[in-house]
Amino acid sequence: MMIDITDITSDRTGDTTGRATLRSLCPESLVNTLYDAIQHEWSNNALEVIIKELFKKGYKYEKLLYMVENKFGKPAALKVIRIIFNQ
Repeated sequence: MMIDITDITSDRTGDTTGRATLRSLCPESLVNTLYDAIQHEWSNNALEVIIKELFKKGYKYEKLLYMVENKFGKPAALKVIRIIFNQ
């Protein structure tokens, strides 16, 4: 499922359209969005917004790291770790 979000970095721009779209997604769809973001090399800001929303929906950082590492390997997990610790 691809999501059309014109400005995923809404926290930085003040535009809340993309953020409202993310909030309305079920956690499984957000996980798929995170996978798409990693696979298609979205910006770190976009990944940060997605990770924050997943955390708000109850996903623990450890679980996200485990899922990302299993799907994409250690380099992707390290990127997510850096994003988490920079929040």
